[in-house]
Amino acid sequence: MKTFRYFVVTTFVLLFAVFSVSAQTNPLAKPAPATVAFINVPKFGDSKAGIKRYVAAADALDREFEVRDRELKAIADKAAALENELKGGATMKPDVYQAKRDEYERLKREFTFKQEEGKALYQKRQNELLGPVTEHILKELDAFAKANGIKVVLDVSKLAELIVVYSADADITNAFIADYNAKNPVTTTPATTTPVKRP
Repeated sequence: MKTFRYFVVTTFVLLFAVFSVSAQTNPLAKPAPATVAFINVPKFGDSKAGIKRYVAAADALDREFEVRDRELKAIADKAAALENELKGGATMKPDVYQAKRDEYERLKREFTFKQEEGKALYQKRQNELLGPVTEHILKELDAFAKANGIKVVLDVSKLAELIVVYSADADITNAFIADYNAKNPVTTTPATTTPVKRP
């Protein structure tokens, strides 16, 4: 599940970048003194210290795909067992070996098909469940920045190698998460459709 959660966070970072650019003021207007702050976007998805509404939506997404996870693992285990048997195929009768070989190839095809199908379905459900939450968080971040006189917000997780020195006071991650969670408490698990299978 961590691979998909990472994908979700990566998508969030890309949307964050787009939003930041689109929120710029008129380039012909008189420039104002810039106040820069940093935020650690991946921390939004932290199960303990992140944005609860985002974490709840991501967890709901994961739960929808638990069945497919188990099915894919079962297929992979069967294929691995057959592969080990085929390695000792010299002692098998030709018809037995061929039957096992055919089954092994069938399992490989089934695994690939279900994995690709699941990835497409996961991405679709990710957009449906996390898209609205992400959009709302970005709007709240914009409001938070304006309320605190911040003109530019940079994702520190993407700039770590470029920053030599910066004050801890410039990191608004915890402050924003606390503010968002206080204004948007999670009281119920985000609504989901009939559980689907996960890649």
